[in-house]
Amino acid sequence: RQEAAARAASGLGGSACAALVLVGFHPGTTIGTVAQVAGVTHSVAVRLVEGLEQAGLLVRAPGGDDKRKVALRLTPAGTALRRSILAARAAVLCDSLAAVPPDMADAFRGVVEAMLERVTVGRQSADHICRLCDEGVCPAETCPVECASVRQAAPQ
Repeated sequence: RQEAAARAASGLGGSACAALVLVGFHPGTTIGTVAQVAGVTHSVAVRLVEGLEQAGLLVRAPGGDDKRKVALRLTPAGTALRRSILAARAAVLCDSLAAVPPDMADAFRGVVEAMLERVTVGRQSADHICRLCDEGVCPAETCPVECASVRQAAPQ
């Protein structure tokens, strides 16, 4: 429902929505990172970025020292559309959470966190799970998916 709401709010596909959310929170992101997070091949991500650029939603710039890399940034129109995507996603989430009685909210949160930790099987998985998340609302230090990914990557 969240991805469908994001697509409806933006008129874009799910991967394009994920790209806008990602680039908006991490300006300078590369096409390779967009591919990983969106769960598409690099060549598909290149075409996706080209389409978003042609639509006036993002721009590409040189990616620093490595001339092969391209840094992505949202345009004002891309920023506005990203806000619409996140608002549509939040509305679906709020509607779903309205079914949870207040006296069960803490228990529910614990169950959801445990489930999210269980389905996180590494960095790429974590990035894909959170592809439409509002990282301003769910910061990395408290996100169960991010925390699980960091724990898994830690040397044993």
